[in-house]
Amino acid sequence: MSNKYFETVDKTKEDLELEKEFVEQIKSDKEFVEDVLRPLKVSRDLFVDYLYIFVDAQREYNNCKNCKGLNECPNNVRGMKVLPIVKEKYIDKKYDMCELFSEERDRLSRYIYKDFDDNFNDLFLKDLKHYKNGNRQQIKIALKEKIKDKNKDWIYVYGPKDSSKTEFLVAYANEYAKNKYGEIAFINIKDTLEFVKDNFYKNSEEVMDYLDTLSNVQLLILDGFDKEIIINNILRDQFLLPLIKYRYEHDLETLIGSRSNLDDLTKILAMSKFGLENALEITKSIHKKLYKKAYFLEHIIL
Repeated sequence: MSNKYFETVDKTKEDLELEKEFVEQIKSDKEFVEDVLRPLKVSRDLFVDYLYIFVDAQREYNNCKNCKGLNECPNNVRGMKVLPIVKEKYIDKKYDMCELFSEERDRLSRYIYKDFDDNFNDLFLKDLKHYKNGNRQQIKIALKEKIKDKNKDWIYVYGPKDSSKTEFLVAYANEYAKNKYGEIAFINIKDTLEFVKDNFYKNSEEVMDYLDTLSNVQLLILDGFDKEIIINNILRDQFLLPLIKYRYEHDLETLIGSRSNLDDLTKILAMSKFGLENALEITKSIHKKLYKKAYFLEHIIL
């Protein structure tokens, strides 16, 4: 493009002072100089011409050096740091993936379905607080034991809304994924049943494929098993019952979160006395597979 479209503007005194300040700031950072700047072997003129890249790189280099975890990553691209690279006669930048981000990507790749908020992506059992409520201590210990022993018994955790049921289930799932024990389906049962209801007749093949996937995945977590779930004979007898029965018979690990205890869940699934037998087959299977007991969580007591 012709130079007539541009004009040369001299740096102001303020520009030069700021430039000098940045240069001195970088030069005084001996670790950054040794790890990043010196290996590039760039001239001072090139360094100054692309100073803004080096300033960004230094800031993100030190952010990573003082890392407080992915959730608090202050870099422009979460889990990445910008690095200067030499390209012929100019400086460009590339993004280097941090180990935590790489681990997270690998861990999340083990989820076939992931129905929980991304804010929980880095939640592990060690992050769950030491609550004064004894039941929380018991379930935390039980989940740690299951991970350590690769125990396939089931966990049923119940309690009112906002009693941290989902957090315990997510923390366990992330530990399972971190240990590379197998693929995971973490689903919200209310959303799942709505999907099945809407597609059972008009897209039955897709529903059966979905059921097959949930039936065979190494770890299945059914969260939100509450009295508000949509339930009818078809959803219970042709989806939930075969799902639970198959996983019970094939010793496939299943964790369930609910606001109701197993007796109340039986009533919810039965709807009436005519559905009690099939409802009981579901909840009795859950009860028989339980790891030690069902865990009740009250409202959080800090």
